[in-house]
Amino acid sequence: MKITVFVTPKATVLDPQGQAVQHAMQSIGYAASNTHIGKVITFEIKGQDTPEFRAALDTLCNNLLSNPIIEDYRYTIEPQHVAKSSTLRCSRDPSSGSEASRVSNPSVKQQRLQ
Repeated sequence: MKITVFVTPKATVLDPQGQAVQHAMQSIGYAASNTHIGKVITFEIKGQDTPEFRAALDTLCNNLLSNPIIEDYRYTIEPQHVAKSSTLRCSRDPSSGSEASRVSNPSVKQQRLQ
């Protein structure tokens, strides 16, 4: 499967790079607002799209690929046999920064993505 993770600053966090890009866009005539600069991480991994796999992917995103204090993330999973990707849920509510419901299984926290 191909995984694409989108990491962006939370709306309440100062984003100087986003503000600089917004100002530049405005200076050339685009009425831009709420501009944020983030990062995209893509990787391929073997596995099945199961609740346990998604829980492990949430753990990876939350503990390694993003800083949950100042960033939100969302990801897409593109199966090898399907050309079109499907967007999955964001694990944190971007407006409040609170954690969304997850699979609660202590063994999942120790599970590694294959």
